[in-house]
Amino acid sequence: MLRPGIYGESRVAYRVQLPEQEVDDLLLKADQVLVGKNVTLRKMNQHIRGKRGCKGPLPVPGDKLVCRRNNRDSGLLNGQTWHVVKSKEYGQGRRFLDMQLRDDDDHVTQCIVHRAYFDGNPDAIDRQDYMKAELFDYGYAITVHRAQGSQWDNVVLIDEWHFEDREKWLYTGITRAAERITILR
Repeated sequence: MLRPGIYGESRVAYRVQLPEQEVDDLLLKADQVLVGKNVTLRKMNQHIRGKRGCKGPLPVPGDKLVCRRNNRDSGLLNGQTWHVVKSKEYGQGRRFLDMQLRDDDDHVTQCIVHRAYFDGNPDAIDRQDYMKAELFDYGYAITVHRAQGSQWDNVVLIDEWHFEDREKWLYTGITRAAERITILR
């Protein structure tokens, strides 16, 4: 059981007991927000984008994205984060985005990305589209499962796991933080 309190640089708090502005500040200043459920992932990414002034469902320059599938030929790795440099709708039915992306090492790549994850409908990707385009989603918040193997200095973990293996899930989430973690219950 994680009890609310301050533990050195880290903290455990009940989200409903914090002022909304304080929660927003924590989310916006975090290097990474971790969640347990995909529904929370979508809500959290939408919320953070809104607080950053982003309007509409499609990525804009500066948006943080996470790669959803390996393509070693293009240098794209599942779970890797990228930042949008340029983005424009592309192709018949505007199902794709022609994007220029930059990673944390300032490597820039150009790729065609399916827009289904940004629209909140990844099940809309048919087999033909799956083979034509890269898969990305917003990366402000990611699931603990996707975060495995990565680490950030400042992490916010939304503690929403109420099922079996909760201890393993929390352990994985907590150990993604190199310096500090804020756990919001």
